[in-house]
Amino acid sequence: MWAYADPRDVAEAHVRAVEADLDGHTSFMIAQPTTRFVEPTLDLIRANFGDAIELRDGLDGVSSVISTRRMEAQLGFRPGLDWREGK
Repeated sequence: MWAYADPRDVAEAHVRAVEADLDGHTSFMIAQPTTRFVEPTLDLIRANFGDAIELRDGLDGVSSVISTRRMEAQLGFRPGLDWREGK
């Protein structure tokens, strides 16, 4: 939902996953910390879903609705490239 991933961050996440000492099978969400829109995320949610969506964490500005916390905790990696910065 409005998420995107820069291919360079996807590649880095895959390398880290292959090199990580993980037990068994683990899946990770790879997404940038921001959405692909300039409108605030909360405005997008309210415009498309009204009050039908329960928000558990605050969404500041253009924050992504996809959590990468597991990847950050287990791989020590947080995607950081942002199309707004022209990287």
